[in-house]
Amino acid sequence: MSKFLNALRKKTGSTSFEDSKYGAPDHFIDTGNYALNRICSGDLTKGIPAGRTILLAGPTGVGKSLIALRIAANALKINEYDQILYFDSEGGAPKEMIMNLGCDPSKVEQIMIDSVEDATVKILSSYEVILNEQENNPDFKALLIVDSLGALVATKIYNDAEKGKQVHDQGNRARLVNALVKGCVVPAIKTNCTILILNHIYEGPEMFPSKIKNQSGGMGIQYMSSLTLQCSKTFEKKTDADDEEFYTGTYLKFFTTKNRLVRPFLETEIFIDFTKGITNPYDGLVDIAIKYGIIDKATTQMYTVPSFSKDKQYKMKALMKNREMWEAILPLLNEKSIEDLKYSKFSDAEKDLLKQTGEEETEDEEKA
Repeated sequence: MSKFLNALRKKTGSTSFEDSKYGAPDHFIDTGNYALNRICSGDLTKGIPAGRTILLAGPTGVGKSLIALRIAANALKINEYDQILYFDSEGGAPKEMIMNLGCDPSKVEQIMIDSVEDATVKILSSYEVILNEQENNPDFKALLIVDSLGALVATKIYNDAEKGKQVHDQGNRARLVNALVKGCVVPAIKTNCTILILNHIYEGPEMFPSKIKNQSGGMGIQYMSSLTLQCSKTFEKKTDADDEEFYTGTYLKFFTTKNRLVRPFLETEIFIDFTKGITNPYDGLVDIAIKYGIIDKATTQMYTVPSFSKDKQYKMKALMKNREMWEAILPLLNEKSIEDLKYSKFSDAEKDLLKQTGEEETEDEEKA
């Protein structure tokens, strides 16, 4: 077997999963919210996996760029990334927004893209440059963000317009978009540099409505990514002293339609303030804590946290602001969450059956 493996590895460059540096992400990028981290990675403290293709889709104006830049800021600060490569098709990230969200603008490289083909060439060329850099600097890390896929058209549209005609697309753009996403998967893994692709969701007439919505570029792109996050929105509005209504922020509901790390079809909701961004990292955790028996619902409006304070009751607003309480219960909450969200695991009964089968085989070998 050793001779076979030596020959195979020489020819193909293969390695066992035990030794592979590509087998699992070696780090994660914090999203800024524990509940969002949880549905992405199964762990409250992790988030977006390194070296993977991530698809974040939602309606126009839902806050995708804001979320992406918050992740970029955390990549620079927490994970000490060297560079953010921002492939911009719609001017979705003004310099002021980048700075307000905590990103160093000198480390965010804006790369303008005007068609699917242009984006494909520039993204794959960037991965080549990253690979070359990593030959001399193995620890070099970059996060790639595409904002957004839905704004890109096929070059043929421009060519036809120059000729004074408009021809039906006939699926050409969808094929090109699929090729773009497919082309990013392996380079992202090899360089350990995640690509976060923002995309649009379009609501249309559906005879049988599905929770998984149609995206720009077709359904194929969703199956190539390691993680597909779909988001929807509802706005919060308040009334000022003159009885005029104004919007203060938006509630984003995230739903994982694809996940290679933990089981999919998980959801959470967080609030994004239009002036401050993600204001509370604990948004979305109360229902999870109730599910795991860490927080109890005393009445319709009051909650208790037995492991933190046996007799005290909290209203929701006070509960969400109690940082000391959350920091005390997060380790237990995370432990239960990690176990609960494992993608595939043996049950105790299956382990016992496997053990019994092994013992029976050993007994048969001894008799023989």
